[in-house]
Amino acid sequence: MGPPVIVILALGLLCAVAVLFIVSRMICVVGPSELLVISGSRRRIGDHAVGYRLLRGGRALRWPWIERIDRLDLSVLPVTVQHQALLTVDFVPLSIEVEAAVRVVGQPPTADAAAQCLLGKPRAEIVELAAALIGGSLAHVVASCTPEQIQSDPSHVESLVIAEADFELRAIGLEVERLVLGSVTDELGYLVTAAELRAG
Repeated sequence: MGPPVIVILALGLLCAVAVLFIVSRMICVVGPSELLVISGSRRRIGDHAVGYRLLRGGRALRWPWIERIDRLDLSVLPVTVQHQALLTVDFVPLSIEVEAAVRVVGQPPTADAAAQCLLGKPRAEIVELAAALIGGSLAHVVASCTPEQIQSDPSHVESLVIAEADFELRAIGLEVERLVLGSVTDELGYLVTAAELRAG
């Protein structure tokens, strides 16, 4: 085997390694509880052109050094909301605690909102944002109820908060998984627990 043949074989091996390296950089594997955002190339969604594409589960190809990869965690985020002195419809101040669970939506079109609003934000910041939106919805719902309505039908109050908060949350790519009233305290400091609320 002469020197030219060795050189050709070495160059062929080098090319094969380079191709394998490039292909390995092109393949993206997406876990079951994450949303992959591949940005850098433009595509159309309806009448709008966006600079990213979304993938949930499976594999995708991307152009190395041209397209960037980011990941959004789709696991459940626990959110606690504590509001002091929320006024009811008859101006009775109540302190209310709410326990909720939210998650990033992995399906379009809400997933597109998540890519635009939540990409790069840490979990703590997303939880804080969700708590602020849920807290605003809670204040609005409480302002339309009497203390007796909140105590006699907490499930209805929860459903009202979920409906209003879900609309706000989906605008930034989140959805409500669960929401329950934790406790309600009136201005005299009387504490009503979740169990007491449901027991009437």
